Amino acid sequence: MLRRIFSLLLALLLAVSLAAGASASSRDFPTRDVTSYVVDEVGVISSDTVRYIDDCGSALEEACGAQIVFAVVDFTGGYEIDDYAYELFNQWGVGDKEKDNGVLFVLATGAEDYYAMPGAGVTDVFTGSRLQRILDQYMEPDFAVGDYDGAVRETFDATMEVFTDLYGIDWNDDAAETWQAPEPERESGGILAGIGQIFRFVILIVLVIAVVLIFTLLARAVRLGGGGPYGYGGSGGFWRGLFLGSLLNRPRSYYRPPPPPPPPFGGPRRPPRPPRNPGGFGGFGGGSTRGGGAGRSGGGFGGRPGGGFSSPRPPAGGGFGGFGGGSTRGGGAGRR
Repeated sequence: MLRRIFSLLLALLLAVSLAAGASASSRDFPTRDVTSYVVDEVGVISSDTVRYIDDCGSALEEACGAQIVFAVVDFTGGYEIDDYAYELFNQWGVGDKEKDNGVLFVLATGAEDYYAMPGAGVTDVFTGSRLQRILDQYMEPDFAVGDYDGAVRETFDATMEVFTDLYGIDWNDDAAETWQAPEPERESGGILAGIGQIFRFVILIVLVIAVVLIFTLLARAVRLGGGGPYGYGGSGGFWRGLFLGSLLNRPRSYYRPPPPPPPPFGGPRRPPRPPRNPGGFGGFGGGSTRGGGAGRSGGGFGGRPGGGFSSPRPPAGGGFGGFGGGSTRGGGAGRR
Protein backbone atom coordinates (compact mmCIF):
# COMPACT_ATOMS: atom_id res chain seq x y z
CA MET A 1 0.00 0.00 0.00
CA LEU A 2 2.78 2.41 0.91
CA ARG A 3 4.62 1.50 -2.29
CA ARG A 4 1.56 2.36 -4.38
CA ILE A 5 1.13 5.73 -2.65
CA PHE A 6 4.84 6.48 -3.17
CA SER A 7 4.55 5.64 -6.89
CA LEU A 8 1.55 7.96 -7.28
CA LEU A 9 3.34 10.81 -5.52
CA LEU A 10 6.41 10.30 -7.72
CA ALA A 11 4.31 10.36 -10.90
CA LEU A 12 2.56 13.53 -9.69
CA LEU A 13 5.88 15.27 -9.02
CA LEU A 14 7.17 14.24 -12.43
CA ALA A 15 4.08 15.62 -14.17
CA VAL A 16 4.36 18.92 -12.28
CA SER A 17 8.04 19.26 -13.18
CA LEU A 18 7.34 18.57 -16.85
CA ALA A 19 4.53 21.12 -16.92
CA ALA A 20 6.76 23.70 -15.25
CA GLY A 21 9.53 22.98 -17.78
CA ALA A 22 7.14 23.34 -20.69
CA SER A 23 5.80 26.59 -19.28
CA ALA A 24 9.32 27.94 -18.84
CA SER A 25 10.22 26.85 -22.34
CA SER A 26 7.17 28.58 -23.80
CA ARG A 27 8.11 31.75 -21.93
CA ASP A 28 11.47 31.72 -23.71
CA PHE A 29 9.71 32.57 -26.97
CA PRO A 30 7.70 35.76 -27.39
CA THR A 31 4.19 35.71 -28.78
CA ARG A 32 3.27 37.38 -32.04
CA ASP A 33 0.09 38.77 -33.49
CA VAL A 34 -0.44 37.51 -37.06
CA THR A 35 -0.83 41.09 -38.27
CA SER A 36 2.45 42.24 -36.72
CA TYR A 37 5.80 41.96 -38.45
CA VAL A 38 7.94 43.42 -35.64
CA VAL A 39 7.96 41.93 -32.14
CA ASP A 40 10.13 44.18 -29.95
CA GLU A 41 10.47 42.95 -26.37
CA VAL A 42 13.33 45.32 -25.62
CA GLY A 43 11.75 48.57 -26.81
CA VAL A 44 14.53 49.70 -29.14
CA ILE A 45 12.52 49.99 -32.37
CA SER A 46 10.72 53.25 -33.00
CA SER A 47 6.98 53.38 -33.62
CA ASP A 48 7.58 54.92 -37.06
CA THR A 49 9.74 51.97 -38.12
CA VAL A 50 7.23 49.48 -36.73
CA ARG A 51 4.37 51.17 -38.59
CA TYR A 52 6.43 51.36 -41.79
CA ILE A 53 7.36 47.66 -41.67
CA ASP A 54 3.81 46.63 -40.77
CA ASP A 55 2.33 48.59 -43.68
CA CYS A 56 4.86 47.37 -46.25
CA GLY A 57 4.84 43.85 -44.86
CA SER A 58 1.06 43.68 -45.06
CA ALA A 59 1.16 44.80 -48.71
CA LEU A 60 3.87 42.25 -49.48
CA GLU A 61 1.91 39.42 -47.87
CA GLU A 62 -1.24 40.41 -49.74
CA ALA A 63 0.66 40.44 -53.04
CA CYS A 64 2.51 37.12 -52.81
CA GLY A 65 2.10 35.61 -49.33
CA ALA A 66 5.70 36.34 -48.27
CA GLN A 67 6.52 37.69 -44.81
CA ILE A 68 9.53 39.53 -43.39
CA VAL A 69 9.42 39.34 -39.58
CA PHE A 70 11.74 40.77 -36.92
CA ALA A 71 12.04 39.51 -33.37
CA VAL A 72 14.01 41.76 -30.99
CA VAL A 73 14.81 40.10 -27.66
CA ASP A 74 17.37 40.65 -24.93
CA PHE A 75 18.69 37.07 -24.70
CA THR A 76 17.71 33.74 -26.23
CA GLY A 77 17.08 31.91 -22.96
CA GLY A 78 19.88 29.37 -23.10
CA TYR A 79 19.41 28.58 -26.80
CA GLU A 80 22.04 29.13 -29.42
CA ILE A 81 20.73 31.95 -31.57
CA ASP A 82 20.40 29.78 -34.69
CA ASP A 83 18.40 27.16 -32.74
CA TYR A 84 16.32 29.93 -31.23
CA ALA A 85 15.56 31.35 -34.68
CA TYR A 86 14.66 27.88 -36.00
CA GLU A 87 12.23 27.16 -33.15
CA LEU A 88 10.71 30.63 -33.27
CA PHE A 89 10.26 30.50 -37.06
CA ASN A 90 8.31 27.25 -36.96
CA GLN A 91 6.34 28.32 -33.88
CA TRP A 92 5.25 31.56 -35.53
CA GLY A 93 4.78 30.07 -38.99
CA VAL A 94 6.49 32.85 -40.91
CA GLY A 95 5.40 33.04 -44.55
CA ASP A 96 2.72 31.37 -46.60
CA LYS A 97 1.76 27.82 -45.64
CA GLU A 98 1.98 26.51 -49.21
CA LYS A 99 4.98 28.56 -50.40
CA ASP A 100 7.04 28.64 -47.16
CA ASN A 101 8.31 32.03 -48.32
CA GLY A 102 9.11 33.83 -45.09
CA VAL A 103 12.31 35.31 -43.63
CA LEU A 104 12.84 35.80 -39.89
CA PHE A 105 15.45 38.10 -38.35
CA VAL A 106 16.26 37.61 -34.66
CA LEU A 107 18.13 40.38 -32.83
CA ALA A 108 19.46 39.52 -29.36
CA THR A 109 20.59 42.93 -28.13
CA GLY A 110 21.81 41.76 -24.73
CA ALA A 111 23.98 39.08 -26.33
CA GLU A 112 24.99 41.49 -29.13
CA ASP A 113 24.10 38.93 -31.75
CA TYR A 114 21.64 38.44 -34.60
CA TYR A 115 20.56 35.73 -37.02
CA ALA A 116 18.54 35.43 -40.26
CA MET A 117 16.46 32.32 -41.03
CA PRO A 118 14.81 31.68 -44.45
CA GLY A 119 11.69 29.65 -45.13
CA ALA A 120 11.91 26.24 -46.75
CA GLY A 121 10.46 27.56 -50.02
CA VAL A 122 12.96 30.40 -50.58
CA THR A 123 16.26 28.79 -49.58
CA ASP A 124 17.35 28.85 -53.23
CA VAL A 125 16.79 32.63 -53.29
CA PHE A 126 17.88 33.55 -49.76
CA THR A 127 20.96 31.39 -49.72
CA GLY A 128 23.38 31.52 -46.83
CA SER A 129 25.80 33.69 -48.78
CA ARG A 130 23.07 36.12 -49.85
CA LEU A 131 21.71 36.47 -46.34
CA GLN A 132 25.23 36.98 -45.07
CA ARG A 133 25.77 39.82 -47.53
CA ILE A 134 22.50 41.46 -46.43
CA LEU A 135 23.51 41.20 -42.78
CA ASP A 136 27.07 42.43 -43.34
CA GLN A 137 26.01 45.37 -45.50
CA TYR A 138 22.75 46.52 -43.91
CA MET A 139 22.49 45.04 -40.39
CA GLU A 140 26.03 45.19 -39.05
CA PRO A 141 26.94 48.91 -39.49
CA ASP A 142 23.99 50.20 -37.42
CA PHE A 143 23.87 47.22 -35.05
CA ALA A 144 27.53 47.65 -34.11
CA VAL A 145 26.92 51.19 -32.86
CA GLY A 146 23.69 50.32 -31.05
CA ASP A 147 21.32 51.80 -33.64
CA TYR A 148 18.97 48.82 -33.70
CA ASP A 149 16.17 50.85 -35.25
CA GLY A 150 18.30 51.77 -38.26
CA ALA A 151 19.62 48.20 -38.54
CA VAL A 152 16.10 46.78 -38.70
CA ARG A 153 14.85 49.32 -41.23
CA GLU A 154 17.85 49.01 -43.57
CA THR A 155 17.70 45.21 -43.43
CA PHE A 156 13.98 45.25 -44.11
CA ASP A 157 14.39 47.40 -47.23
CA ALA A 158 17.19 45.18 -48.57
CA THR A 159 15.15 42.02 -48.01
CA MET A 160 12.11 43.64 -49.59
CA GLU A 161 14.04 44.34 -52.78
CA VAL A 162 14.84 40.63 -53.11
CA PHE A 163 11.16 39.73 -52.80
CA THR A 164 10.06 42.40 -55.27
CA ASP A 165 12.53 41.07 -57.83
CA LEU A 166 11.42 37.51 -57.14
CA TYR A 167 7.68 38.16 -57.58
CA GLY A 168 7.81 41.12 -59.97
CA ILE A 169 6.19 43.57 -57.55
CA ASP A 170 6.40 47.31 -58.20
CA TRP A 171 7.58 49.00 -55.02
CA ASN A 172 8.88 52.39 -53.96
CA ASP A 173 10.36 52.53 -50.49
CA ASP A 174 9.34 56.17 -49.97
CA ALA A 175 5.91 55.15 -48.73
CA ALA A 176 4.01 51.96 -48.15
CA GLU A 177 1.05 53.24 -50.17
CA THR A 178 3.09 52.99 -53.38
CA TRP A 179 3.03 49.21 -53.27
CA GLN A 180 1.29 47.65 -56.23
CA ALA A 181 0.71 44.00 -56.86
CA PRO A 182 1.61 42.82 -60.37
CA GLU A 183 -1.38 43.14 -62.66
CA PRO A 184 -2.22 40.11 -64.81
CA GLU A 185 -1.65 40.51 -68.49
CA ARG A 186 -4.85 41.50 -70.23
CA GLU A 187 -5.87 39.42 -73.16
CA SER A 188 -6.46 41.33 -76.38
CA GLY A 189 -10.16 41.56 -77.06
CA GLY A 190 -12.86 43.70 -78.58
CA ILE A 191 -13.98 44.32 -82.13
CA LEU A 192 -10.83 46.16 -83.19
CA ALA A 193 -8.59 43.37 -81.99
CA GLY A 194 -10.67 40.79 -83.84
CA ILE A 195 -10.56 42.81 -87.05
CA GLY A 196 -6.79 43.17 -86.72
CA GLN A 197 -6.32 39.43 -86.35
CA ILE A 198 -8.51 38.74 -89.39
CA PHE A 199 -6.60 41.32 -91.43
CA ARG A 200 -3.26 39.74 -90.54
CA PHE A 201 -4.59 36.31 -91.46
CA VAL A 202 -5.80 37.56 -94.87
CA ILE A 203 -2.41 39.15 -95.59
CA LEU A 204 -0.68 35.89 -94.73
CA ILE A 205 -2.95 33.93 -97.10
CA VAL A 206 -2.33 36.42 -99.94
CA LEU A 207 1.44 36.15 -99.47
CA VAL A 208 1.30 32.36 -99.56
CA ILE A 209 -0.79 32.37 -102.75
CA ALA A 210 1.59 34.87 -104.38
CA VAL A 211 4.63 32.74 -103.57
CA VAL A 212 2.94 29.63 -104.96
CA LEU A 213 2.00 31.43 -108.20
CA ILE A 214 5.54 32.76 -108.67
CA PHE A 215 7.09 29.35 -108.29
CA THR A 216 4.48 27.82 -110.61
CA LEU A 217 5.25 30.36 -113.35
CA LEU A 218 8.98 29.83 -112.95
CA ALA A 219 8.58 26.08 -113.20
CA ARG A 220 6.44 26.42 -116.35
CA ALA A 221 9.00 28.76 -117.96
CA VAL A 222 11.80 26.36 -117.20
CA ARG A 223 9.81 23.46 -118.57
CA LEU A 224 9.34 25.30 -121.91
CA GLY A 225 13.02 26.15 -122.21
CA GLY A 226 14.04 22.77 -123.63
CA GLY A 227 17.54 21.35 -123.38
CA GLY A 228 19.67 18.34 -124.07
CA PRO A 229 18.65 14.77 -123.60
CA TYR A 230 20.08 14.60 -120.07
CA GLY A 231 19.03 17.94 -118.69
CA TYR A 232 22.26 19.87 -119.41
CA GLY A 233 22.15 20.33 -123.20
CA GLY A 234 21.28 24.05 -123.15
CA SER A 235 20.18 26.96 -121.08
CA GLY A 236 16.72 25.49 -120.57
CA GLY A 237 18.24 22.29 -119.18
CA PHE A 238 20.42 24.27 -116.80
CA TRP A 239 17.48 26.23 -115.39
CA ARG A 240 15.41 23.09 -115.21
CA GLY A 241 18.05 21.42 -113.08
CA LEU A 242 18.46 24.51 -110.92
CA PHE A 243 14.81 25.39 -110.26
CA LEU A 244 13.12 22.05 -110.46
CA GLY A 245 15.86 20.23 -108.62
CA SER A 246 16.43 22.75 -105.84
CA LEU A 247 13.15 24.65 -105.46
CA LEU A 248 10.58 22.06 -106.40
CA ASN A 249 12.54 19.19 -104.85
CA ARG A 250 12.53 17.36 -108.17
CA PRO A 251 15.48 15.03 -108.64
CA ARG A 252 17.87 16.04 -111.39
CA SER A 253 18.57 13.68 -114.27
CA TYR A 254 22.11 12.42 -114.28
CA TYR A 255 23.77 10.25 -116.91
CA ARG A 256 24.13 6.68 -115.77
CA PRO A 257 26.13 4.15 -117.79
CA PRO A 258 24.25 1.08 -119.00
CA PRO A 259 24.42 -1.98 -116.76
CA PRO A 260 27.07 -4.60 -117.61
CA PRO A 261 25.93 -7.55 -119.78
CA PRO A 262 24.95 -10.73 -117.96
CA PRO A 263 27.68 -13.38 -117.62
CA PRO A 264 27.84 -16.02 -120.37
CA PHE A 265 26.27 -19.38 -119.88
CA GLY A 266 28.30 -21.49 -117.56
CA GLY A 267 30.19 -18.49 -116.20
CA PRO A 268 30.83 -17.85 -112.53
CA ARG A 269 27.75 -17.64 -110.39
CA ARG A 270 27.09 -15.63 -107.29
CA PRO A 271 28.36 -17.45 -104.22
CA PRO A 272 25.69 -19.01 -102.02
CA ARG A 273 24.36 -16.99 -99.10
CA PRO A 274 25.72 -17.81 -95.68
CA PRO A 275 23.40 -19.75 -93.37
CA ARG A 276 21.00 -17.71 -91.25
CA ASN A 277 21.90 -17.08 -87.66
CA PRO A 278 19.84 -19.61 -85.71
CA GLY A 279 20.21 -17.74 -82.46
CA GLY A 280 17.71 -14.91 -82.87
CA PHE A 281 18.49 -11.25 -83.42
CA GLY A 282 22.04 -10.14 -82.83
CA GLY A 283 23.09 -6.61 -82.03
CA PHE A 284 25.44 -4.40 -83.95
CA GLY A 285 28.04 -6.98 -84.66
CA GLY A 286 27.59 -8.63 -81.25
CA GLY A 287 26.17 -11.93 -80.11
CA SER A 288 22.56 -12.89 -79.64
CA THR A 289 20.42 -14.85 -77.23
CA ARG A 290 17.35 -17.03 -77.37
CA GLY A 291 15.96 -15.64 -74.09
CA GLY A 292 15.88 -17.19 -70.70
CA GLY A 293 18.23 -16.02 -67.94
CA ALA A 294 17.64 -15.25 -64.32
CA GLY A 295 17.61 -12.16 -62.04
CA ARG A 296 18.12 -11.45 -58.41
CA SER A 297 14.86 -11.18 -56.49
CA GLY A 298 14.44 -8.94 -53.51
CA GLY A 299 18.00 -7.58 -53.62
CA GLY A 300 19.83 -5.04 -55.69
CA PHE A 301 20.48 -1.41 -55.07
CA GLY A 302 16.95 -0.05 -55.51
CA GLY A 303 14.66 1.39 -52.96
CA ARG A 304 12.50 -1.74 -52.50
CA PRO A 305 12.20 -3.59 -49.18
CA GLY A 306 15.15 -5.82 -48.65
CA GLY A 307 17.17 -3.77 -51.16
CA GLY A 308 20.62 -2.38 -50.95
CA PHE A 309 21.83 1.14 -50.29
CA SER A 310 18.84 3.42 -50.84
CA SER A 311 18.25 6.10 -48.21
CA PRO A 312 14.90 7.61 -47.20
CA ARG A 313 14.01 10.92 -48.83
CA PRO A 314 14.00 13.82 -46.40
CA PRO A 315 10.64 15.41 -45.64
CA ALA A 316 9.49 18.24 -47.93
CA GLY A 317 8.95 20.82 -45.21
CA GLY A 318 10.60 21.81 -41.97
CA GLY A 319 8.91 21.90 -38.59
CA PHE A 320 5.31 22.66 -37.87
CA GLY A 321 4.50 26.27 -38.67
CA GLY A 322 2.37 28.22 -36.25
CA PHE A 323 -0.73 30.18 -37.24
CA GLY A 324 -1.07 27.75 -40.17
CA GLY A 325 1.87 29.48 -41.85
CA GLY A 326 5.22 28.54 -43.33
CA SER A 327 8.13 26.57 -41.94
CA THR A 328 11.90 26.33 -42.27
CA ARG A 329 14.47 23.54 -42.63
CA GLY A 330 17.18 25.55 -40.91
CA GLY A 331 20.26 27.17 -42.36
CA GLY A 332 20.61 30.92 -42.58
CA ALA A 333 23.34 33.36 -41.55
CA GLY A 334 24.40 35.29 -38.49
CA ARG A 335 26.86 37.78 -37.09
CA ARG A 336 30.50 37.08 -37.78
